[in-house]
Amino acid sequence: MVASLTVCPVTPDIIYSAQVQFNIENYTNRKSLGYATFVRSPKFMVGGYEWTLRYFPDGVTEETEGHVSVALERMTENEPSWTLISLTFAGEADRSAWVGWTTAVQFNTENHFLYHWPEIRSEDLEQRNLIRNDCLVIQCYISVVRSNQLLKAGTLPVVEVPASDMLQNLGMLLEDHVTADVIFKVEQETFPAHRIMMAACSPVFDRQLFGQMREKDMGCIIVHDMQPSVFRALLHFIYTDSLLELSDMEVNDQKELIRHLLIAADRYCMGRLKDICESILCQCLDMESLLATVELADQHQSAKLLKSCAEFLEHSGKNDMVASQWYKMLDSNHPELAGQIRSQLEALQNKK
Repeated sequence: MVASLTVCPVTPDIIYSAQVQFNIENYTNRKSLGYATFVRSPKFMVGGYEWTLRYFPDGVTEETEGHVSVALERMTENEPSWTLISLTFAGEADRSAWVGWTTAVQFNTENHFLYHWPEIRSEDLEQRNLIRNDCLVIQCYISVVRSNQLLKAGTLPVVEVPASDMLQNLGMLLEDHVTADVIFKVEQETFPAHRIMMAACSPVFDRQLFGQMREKDMGCIIVHDMQPSVFRALLHFIYTDSLLELSDMEVNDQKELIRHLLIAADRYCMGRLKDICESILCQCLDMESLLATVELADQHQSAKLLKSCAEFLEHSGKNDMVASQWYKMLDSNHPELAGQIRSQLEALQNKK
């Protein structure tokens, strides 16, 4: 008997399979045993159940005399089980000579844990040359489906999986100057980095480091029009997907850094960082810096920040905003932008 075990990945079931061969010696003499008389195979185990094959050389009933019949019996009579079974009669020389039947059966008390395959005339077996040396070879393939009791009972040990530490590991690369393969120079400060990290987070860095516009001197790339503190914050976000800790800075210095970081994010097409900076600036608007924030929003196409500035003006208590010194300065320097602010204010007021 050849056996195998398969665990279903979708359902909590286990499939136990086995192939059994039952050789009927003295085939000719056994034909005269009479109907309802059978020869039983040795018992075998599949799926935790005990099984046996029954061979009827002269039919199961008087009406089926002259026919060969095979039955599969489950000796363990306790619980129902679904089983896929197939029957093959094969000759020693050619085991593919004739394939019988394949079917799915539930063995239970109603069928007395017994299944009979359809009967076949003895003459048909003999004419097909399946009797070799007065021996008939019966092959039976059985697959028993049983529930995984450990899974059903919930008794398997639960392994707690820790939270992902990928960002923490990537953040450690920021301090790993040994494996760094590019250096950025910002004013008088240098920043070692990894080209693959920079390119993965910014299409601009990707073109600069790997594309046709890549720098000739890949050892050191000079970054113009940016403060070292801003580039340091930009690098920190690339490696950790988070902002630098700014609690040790004055509030105005924090806001100024976020403004410049928004400019850098827009410059390097880093949309998530730009959205974070916009969100922070929207929450700390004041009249003192409002004009600079409006200009920033306009220069870097930040519609959300511009809308927040209009909403701030609406709720600031300035009833005659158009006549204010602030608006006159904006209108004088940026007439189109002043028109946008006025339109947004009018739209907000019309919604009331």
